[in-house]
Amino acid sequence: MATEDAAYIRQKVMDHNKWFEECIPMIASENLMSPLAKEMLISDFADRYAEGLPGKRYYQGNIYVDEVELKTIELAKKVFDADFADVRPISGT
Repeated sequence: MATEDAAYIRQKVMDHNKWFEECIPMIASENLMSPLAKEMLISDFADRYAEGLPGKRYYQGNIYVDEVELKTIELAKKVFDADFADVRPISGT
């Protein structure tokens, strides 16, 4: 891809982001994501397979994923005053 093409596409994405900041999304799935959540999505976490449960993964190298999952389970239980919580996404696709 030519540099000018990449710059054009980047500018259109930035234009969209600016426009969307001024909108009130009425579709839940299109709502604004917090900056912290966006930061997590551009981290290496977004590209890791972490199938299974903390400490019992099918793939190695998930020590920090396990720690984050355990902490988010703890927080979800606290926020929702629940005995159990599952923070895993329904699907990885």
